Amino acid sequence: MRKKISYILEKRQGQTMILVIGIMFLFMALSLTILLSASAMMGSTRQNAISTRCRMAASTFSQILGEEIRKEKWTEDSLAYMMAGMIKEDCENAGTFQYCADVQEKRVSWVYTPMTSGKPVGEVLNGYDIEVRFYWGNMNKKLEDIQSAIMNGETDSDKFSDLFLYTEVTCSKGKESWKVKQQYQIIVNADNEWLFQ
Repeated sequence: MRKKISYILEKRQGQTMILVIGIMFLFMALSLTILLSASAMMGSTRQNAISTRCRMAASTFSQILGEEIRKEKWTEDSLAYMMAGMIKEDCENAGTFQYCADVQEKRVSWVYTPMTSGKPVGEVLNGYDIEVRFYWGNMNKKLEDIQSAIMNGETDSDKFSDLFLYTEVTCSKGKESWKVKQQYQIIVNADNEWLFQ
């Protein structure tokens, strides 16, 4: 009888050991699944944070740029004054219209990397690169119509009344990027003073 009882206990110990090992594997599999899902969520959260920072930086910088461009009183070193001069030079003096956008295509653009304290803004923002592109024209007209209006206009108001200054502010980090596009109508008053609205 004793042999029977010890045989039954030994047989059950083997089954119990297999059951304990099976439960351990189940807990390990569940732990690995939880670890993997937590890692995936952290990666997704990080990408969302980078994307949100890019969006906020591009939007904020575009807003600040717009305020600077729309200022009514210009100085010779103001951004709006420089843009007006570059537009005039591109269409009148050089006659190339290379920065002019029309309904068919967007021409080349002036590219500007913002600086602060002598460093590119990207260095200050810990790896976030900001780039600003400027071009001018009218996306609803053909280049020939724009050129004709400028060549045949008598005053700056006649020449530039239907044209716009376009800006694209792009903030990027790694694969994430956000772009904000704005347009400002060129208005030239009777005194040949330029405004962007």
